Amino acid sequence: MSDVNVREMLETYAAAAPAPPPDLLERVEAGHRRRRRRRRAGSAAVVLVLVAVAVGAAIGPWPGRRAAPDQTAGQPALLVPASFDDGPQIASVWPRAIIDEPPVTSPTGKKASVVGRLDADRVLVRDPVSFYSYNVRDKTFKTLVTGYGGNDTANEVLITPNWLVWQVRNHGEEFFSVYRAPVTGGERQLVVTVQTSYLLARDWYATDEAVYWSARTGGVTRVSLSDGVMTTPAELQRLGTHGTAWAELTGRPAGRSSGTVSRLLRNLVTGEERTVTALPDTVSLRCAPTFCLGRTEVAEPSAPRGTMREISGWFVQELDGSGRRALPPVSDPGGARLVPTDTGGRLLIWTKRVDQIVLNPVTGRWGSTRTGTGRSPSCATAGQDAFVWGGDKPPVNCNTGQGARMMLFEDAE
Repeated sequence: MSDVNVREMLETYAAAAPAPPPDLLERVEAGHRRRRRRRRAGSAAVVLVLVAVAVGAAIGPWPGRRAAPDQTAGQPALLVPASFDDGPQIASVWPRAIIDEPPVTSPTGKKASVVGRLDADRVLVRDPVSFYSYNVRDKTFKTLVTGYGGNDTANEVLITPNWLVWQVRNHGEEFFSVYRAPVTGGERQLVVTVQTSYLLARDWYATDEAVYWSARTGGVTRVSLSDGVMTTPAELQRLGTHGTAWAELTGRPAGRSSGTVSRLLRNLVTGEERTVTALPDTVSLRCAPTFCLGRTEVAEPSAPRGTMREISGWFVQELDGSGRRALPPVSDPGGARLVPTDTGGRLLIWTKRVDQIVLNPVTGRWGSTRTGTGRSPSCATAGQDAFVWGGDKPPVNCNTGQGARMMLFEDAE
């Protein structure tokens, strides 16, 4: 049958059909309203269930250990390899993140260390008295700032689009000062002197406008970089920073007297909030803006004294508790560590072969520190901004058999 014949047949049926009731549109709209009311009622029931769970957690322990529900159906899956054996080398996965032979001495011959990346070709380097820009391509230095403002080295050094920000104190004094200088180089500027112990300020973060840190007594301190005014915003009084744009509210796992789980993330700059759900079998949970790293309670295998063992129970999940994916067994000591960034995060994972694995479970990209010679680093250190390994000179003091190397997490997208 042709399209023309079909159309003529439908027109014939339409002409013979009875006229629709005059209130047809009103009936349709009434049906829509009833369905919307049912959906709202269902949503309210879900909210009431969640409130009841929260109240139960506050009143006392769960009545019994419950299996975690499978909430992965229909959710975007986080990506975790089935095994960490025979993975690609980190340098082949994130070539821009690798710095071969990072500088270990400054132009004056003093011990130097890399702080972070200034741009694609330059990194920020410091020695006991000065900041430098170091070009990783032609291996040249440019002095940016000389003198940190105290007789101690600069601490908590931060790079913003237009400023270098740091904390410094005098030996023997707990009080500290905050300084800034143009990221392109220039005179240091005193922002504020803080009349409290430097030990009470941790996990710093900065923008061009302000610097933030967590006070061990609770809450987040904000200091304006333009006038030095210090405040403790009410919405951040129960939260803590962890070196990124996101502050975090933590608590105990439901029904437990020990362990820590994330409850809420709040952006220090925009105020955006992202709530976190820890499922009942979770004993620890740490979250980045895009995923969480957690662990369940599992029976640990025994191992001969002085040897490494494999442990399980580590997983990643979405912030709302869905999409849980188990990690392959990791080593003990070592385990897995979350290194959050402003926009996401990475996992740093130790394996029984003494590899260190870097994994982005959102994109599925991962790499191993095992080198082309088959050797792994004999040790490794991890900071907020960089995973460092290689060489036998300070500040990197691990041996890969292939010289000194540094990986900057902010470039490991």
